Amino acid sequence: MRKPINLLTLLLLLLGSLSARAQEPCGADVIHQRKMAEDERYRQRSLKTERRVQQIINAGPHRGRSRSGNDTIPVVVHVLHTGQAVGTGYNISDAQVQSSIDRVNEAFANYDGSGSDTGIRFALAKRDPNGCATSTGINRINATGVQDYENVGSSTSTDRVDLFNLSRWNTEEYLNFWVVSEIDDNNGNNGTQGYATFSNTSHQYDGVVCMYNTTGYDPTGTLGYELKSERNQNETVIHEFGHYLNLY
Repeated sequence: MRKPINLLTLLLLLLGSLSARAQEPCGADVIHQRKMAEDERYRQRSLKTERRVQQIINAGPHRGRSRSGNDTIPVVVHVLHTGQAVGTGYNISDAQVQSSIDRVNEAFANYDGSGSDTGIRFALAKRDPNGCATSTGINRINATGVQDYENVGSSTSTDRVDLFNLSRWNTEEYLNFWVVSEIDDNNGNNGTQGYATFSNTSHQYDGVVCMYNTTGYDPTGTLGYELKSERNQNETVIHEFGHYLNLY
């Protein structure tokens, strides 16, 4: 289980900033309810976290962060393609990935004035778990050999640990963000666009999962990114990063 990142105070700040964001099919609640029913340890951790959050809320009004500056969470992006060249199909470009992270940061900084600046920022990892420099914080993995990936992609009905085992960094030090071809056999179309795990999740599948064609920001459709026109403002990723920080 990942270490909480100022969870109890940041949750309250996030509520204002993200509550009105993307209304879209999301698998996070499906996974949460399944884990609550099947995994007693997960259920107990979830209940404990909720009690802690309620204690903070009941303690009285909270007026912003107690210190200046931002908390920056390092992100490693695992692009799970099926052999495409970089920048085509599922193997989205570095620029498309960076545009996604940039837009998430704008949202968490309250770019449209609808909430509060959360004081949380995300950055593509500059060092790997061994302390070595990484040029992009992006891992590109050919997932062709993983059973059913070419047919159904990732799944909300099973824990796709086999997929995540292809590339995963320490979940207590990084946000793992897997970019996939499809979810629940939807061929990258309608249905679940992404999902994330709440903070009580086992490290094996702790992180965010979004389809390749919902990951990125290009509202004018002029940058040549692999994005669906109705998902070109990165709202799916913003939404799922909120779930990752334990927002329901």
